[in-house]
Formats: sequence, structure tokens, C-alpha cells
Amino acid sequence: ASVSRVNGGRSADASDLGDWVTSTDVTNINNELGFSTGCTEQARSSWHGTRVAGIIGAQTNNNIGMAGMAPDARIVPVRVLGKCGGWDSDILAGMRWAAGLSVNGLPANGHPAKVLNMSLGAVESCPQTYKDVLAELAPLRVVVVASAGNDNGLDVSSPANCPGVIAVAGLRHIGTKVAFSSVGSEVSISAPGGNCVNENGGPCLYPILTTSNSGATVPIADTSGGSTYSDSVNHPSYGTSFSAPQVSGAVAMMLEARPALTSAAVRSLLKASARSFPTSGSAADVASCHLPNGDVQDECYCTTLTCGAGMLDANQAVQFALTHAAAVITRVPDAPLPRQAIAFSGTQSMASPGGSSIVSYHWDLIDDGGIVSSSGWSADSNSILVTPTADGFFLIRLTVVDDQGRSASSDEWVIVGQPVVRSTSAAAAKSDSGGGGGGAVSWLELLMLGGCCALALRGSIRRNVKA
Repeated sequence: ASVSRVNGGRSADASDLGDWVTSTDVTNINNELGFSTGCTEQARSSWHGTRVAGIIGAQTNNNIGMAGMAPDARIVPVRVLGKCGGWDSDILAGMRWAAGLSVNGLPANGHPAKVLNMSLGAVESCPQTYKDVLAELAPLRVVVVASAGNDNGLDVSSPANCPGVIAVAGLRHIGTKVAFSSVGSEVSISAPGGNCVNENGGPCLYPILTTSNSGATVPIADTSGGSTYSDSVNHPSYGTSFSAPQVSGAVAMMLEARPALTSAAVRSLLKASARSFPTSGSAADVASCHLPNGDVQDECYCTTLTCGAGMLDANQAVQFALTHAAAVITRVPDAPLPRQAIAFSGTQSMASPGGSSIVSYHWDLIDDGGIVSSSGWSADSNSILVTPTADGFFLIRLTVVDDQGRSASSDEWVIVGQPVVRSTSAAAAKSDSGGGGGGAVSWLELLMLGGCCALALRGSIRRNVKA
């Protein structure tokens, strides 16, 4: 499967990025979709794009460095952000071009991608322009994976919060939410984000290993020792930017195993195959994560309401793709209000390999949240209507059976209006130290390690985009 890394630039001469990434590919793409803001400031490169690409596709069995998640995947690098900024129009054009759609002024993409990795984001609700492009990609069965954001337990960033996107949160080495990761009901799944533990000058104990370059502001050739790897001291990699490509690599392998999967089915199978979050193992004062309420929450025990269905299990996800049916829940509207009817449908569910159709549906209300009732449902229909009575959240489950007798289930949390969210305890906002998550790095330092802080402009609206 082809994976497009819609992001900043990458080194064109990395030694371990895989046979499918050639210097010609990179030169052509940088010339075609390169971005320039006219900024003349010289700053040290984080090699963010190179690091993301290495996690997805670094080659294996070559006696060099590391192995990526999907070393046989074709990587299509698409640069949409520069060191000093970016525009939404460039990001959207990059998404369309990567998926094989035509973009004015650009040649056709000869290798349309089936997976778009977007290790970037901005703190805002999902713009309509992104929803429109995602609607164009859905019929093409293009899977979009995005980092949830590095906002210390606050709201999930855009485009990760857009409907249909697989949003990925970050985990510590023991499976708790890492301090910097954003949380919310929009998250589909979580994956390791790297965490340092040491605060005062010690090495970063649990960074994400990936490819990099030793150049400060320009890449150094591989023959001159430029191809390097992230480390625990000078160039650690951590952030949800590096959680997302782990999921993108897993998705690429799922699509290689079963190319007919839709993006919604991929999301369902990822969630169904995920490992459960741990409920113990950290310090005694670590509480459960809660929905964002404006207060910082650092390390916390993940729940399915805040961090997705569970922890990524790439091997299990591929096995599920090969053998399982996929229960897919869709709903209208996506952001319901109290006393507004919500239409749920299971008609996008997919039969298992060898099957041809779904023969039965069943809906269950797992947690009514005090705002909905199953009274009056036709529980065995392929669709139902639910009307919440107040702000809050509830959990619904769809179980399907295909014509091979194989069943599958999917759970979906639904947020209604503006629910009141309170911290579970004061520990939810504690500072990370000792055994804690992200280490004692400032928000600005985290941005510089994860990539550049860029500005994106949409008309006269200005917003921060993190790459």
C-alpha cells in the first residue's frame, strides 16, 4: 500500500527510508508541492518529516539502523509546511494530490496513496474545508491518520478531530497517557508517543527511535555521515506526531492484506483489535483521564472515552483484516445537541473475507449517561433513532453477523452539546516528575523537538499549526 506523509520536508538522502523513496521522487515532489513563506530566519531543522517517514517505512533486514512499521510500503512524501509557516490551502491541496485527485497547476500523481499520515494540527474545531476534502477522499477508500495533538490533556487538534479521521493519542512506556498528549472522544486509538521520565539533565529514557539527519539547516549526504537516528540525549523524538505514523504503518499492512477495506472498516478493525488500557502500574496519585475541561491533565489512566478503543496492536490488526467482519457505525449529525434526534446506521459494515453481506444487526446501549433511553428502539434493525434529553455523553454498541456466521462489534461514544466535565482528582493535573510522562520540557521545547510551529492562514483567520 502507498502511504503519503503530508507534512514538512524530509532529507532526500536518508540511508534507511526504503527502496520506494528515491532522490528523484523527493526532488520532484519538493519542486511541485514545496512551500515558501519568504521567511529568511535560519533555524535548526528538527527533521520532523524524515523522522515520521522512518517510523512508517524504514527498511528491515538490511543491517542498517531500524525497521519501520511497514517497510514494504511505498512512501509518497508531500511537503505542505515550511520552516516558517503554512496555509490551509496547501494542506488541503496536498491531501487531494496525495490521494490522486487533480490539483490545478500540478502534474498528476503517478502513485496515489491509500493512507495519508498527517502529523500536524491546529487547536480548533474541524473546518468545513477539511470536511469537504475528506468527503472527496472517502469514495476513494483513502484512510486519513492524524496526530491528536500535544496539548497536555486538552482538546484534540484539527484535522484529527474531523469526522472520518483516525485520531491517534500518545502513550507512555507503561500504557498510561503521556503528559503532552491531547485527549477526547474523537480519538480512535493510542500508540507510544515517547516519554523521558528524567527531568533534570538526564537522558530521555523512552524516546521513539527513528531516522534523522545530522545537518543543522541543510541535509548532510549519507556518504558524509549525514544519515543518523534519534537518540536519548541530543535529538530525542517524542510527541503524537510519532504516534500517528505507527498507526499509518499498521493500516498500510492491513490494506496490503485486504485491499477492499473501506476507511470506516479500517477504523473499526483497528479499534476491535486494540489491546485494553492498563488500570494500574503507575504512581498512586495518577487518576483516570477525563474529557477536556480547560485544565491541564498530565499522565493519567486512559479510558475509551478519552484515548480511543485501546492500545495499537499492529499484528492483531492485520489478523483481523484477514479474518474478521467490520461493524461500522455512522451517525447524523456528528455533533448533536439536546433534544435533537440522532440517526445511527450500520449499513457501511463489511462482511468478513469470503462473505458477501451482513445478515443481522443488533444495537445495545452500554452507558446511557442519564440522557438517552433504549425504549422504543428497533434494536435488530440496521438503523435506529436516538434523542438525547440533555448535554452529556453516552455509549452505543453495534453487533453485526455476516453470511459466514462471523460476528463483529463496534462501540461509539457520542458527545451531546457541552457536557460538564470535572477533574477526577487533583492528581489529574499534577506535574510529571520521576516516573511521570513527558519529562520537564516546556511546550515550546516540545514543539521544536516534534517539528516547527507554523502559522496557517485561512482568509483573515490566523491559527497555529504544529508539524
